[in-house]
Amino acid sequence: MSLRTKWTGLKEVLAFDNRALLILTKLLFPRERLHVYRYRGMQFLTDHDAGDANGAREVLISPMYRDLLPELDLDGPINVLDLGGNNGGFPLLLKANGFEIRKVVSVELNPRTFVRLHFNLHRNLLGEVHALNAAVCDNNEKMSIGLSRGAVSDNIYVTPSDSDAVVDIDGYTFDRLYDRHFSDEPVDVCKIDIEGAEFDVFRGNDHERLRHCRYVIMEIHEGEGRNANELIEKLEDLDFSRHPTKPGADPTVHLFSNGSLT
Repeated sequence: MSLRTKWTGLKEVLAFDNRALLILTKLLFPRERLHVYRYRGMQFLTDHDAGDANGAREVLISPMYRDLLPELDLDGPINVLDLGGNNGGFPLLLKANGFEIRKVVSVELNPRTFVRLHFNLHRNLLGEVHALNAAVCDNNEKMSIGLSRGAVSDNIYVTPSDSDAVVDIDGYTFDRLYDRHFSDEPVDVCKIDIEGAEFDVFRGNDHERLRHCRYVIMEIHEGEGRNANELIEKLEDLDFSRHPTKPGADPTVHLFSNGSLT
């Protein structure tokens, strides 16, 4: 681990309410890799051997999603659909910034990371919580995936070099997932960060339920045959407008608002 990485990690730790205990634990018990972070009345579990430091801890502290929240014009309890939940950072970020969550559905691919997602959401949120271990893609079939202990980069395409297990995961299209958990209810915020599978979701035919989402926050993972403009145009066809990216913001993270619902 580089000195820069260590310094960045220390700055993140200083933002938490139990910073002194966290620092002492790192200094006195460096082999202790399972930590509990406290932030604005919340407590969440982080496994540093599984890359969780880039999950909820980073989401709560970094501007990546936080700087977009003032642009959400929402009143009262909200419904949240979180695709690519990791260990629960996005719903916790909403709560930390004053949003009251009525229902949250959070989907995580890796079954080991899912255990921490389930714990962190049920521990901290008072509303209706549904944590789901599944893959969001273009079909509703099971798939076998090689996965490691956990990482924010887990995806349905590439088996990580440290993979130690092959697991069977249920696949869900966007519409099937929406119908199962929200039916005719609107979703106020849908966050999508599924490591390239967003292209499969939009290239299929089962994403019409996006029309029932007020806001979509999506990290777009470009690559060979994957261009962000393709997804932006598909959302515009569904009557969404993309908010301008602010100077200095992460250019891969986009906020869209539904012209029919906002």
